[in-house]
Amino acid sequence: MWITRISPGTWGWGGQGRGTRGVLYHDLNANGRYDGSDYALGAYPGTFAEVEKRVYSIAALEAAVERGLIEPWPDDIATPDEARAYWAIRDMSRYYDKAMGNLPGLVAIVIGSVRDHVQATPDYLHILLQYSGWRDAGMRWIRLNPDAAYVGLLFPRPAPAADNPAGVPVSCEDIVGMLEPEGIPDPIVTAAAALELSDRIYFGIWTPDLEVPLAAPP
Repeated sequence: MWITRISPGTWGWGGQGRGTRGVLYHDLNANGRYDGSDYALGAYPGTFAEVEKRVYSIAALEAAVERGLIEPWPDDIATPDEARAYWAIRDMSRYYDKAMGNLPGLVAIVIGSVRDHVQATPDYLHILLQYSGWRDAGMRWIRLNPDAAYVGLLFPRPAPAADNPAGVPVSCEDIVGMLEPEGIPDPIVTAAAALELSDRIYFGIWTPDLEVPLAAPP
């Protein structure tokens, strides 16, 4: 990882592409400079004492400090302490255990489809981390995508809906086969998840998988 300068409007995403001075990036071709073969780290905008800054992830900033990559520190990049305060109210991953401690009866369905509107990595790490975070925190019932029986109830067409038993472990290698295909509209999947959770709470049935919806119409 390096820090360098880039010309206005050339590379990067978000603030990196608007002529800002210096970006953090992965030097993929190991040539010591930022070019089209490299990958710029994303940064979010944040305001600190009325100064707008780019906020990188805490891990990226700590790695940059450890390697001495940001010297002197630019006025438009949040410091690690500023980033910790920024992400403390925006990063859910640190609160799974606390949420389960306050709401031990909490259950969830994590929704994930093959084509994500933001993330495009082949391991779908953002979906995997959310599902695994709840599961590892001891959530008593959690599944990745609603039962296919509920999707079929709302979308009665031949569609290979995902049908993952609740609580199964998920890894980077197998998650792609557990996601909803793009032929099923996202609102249908969301509504199916809401219906399944409502039925399961009402009937108190927490089996890993179902053959038919619990409150299926005749």
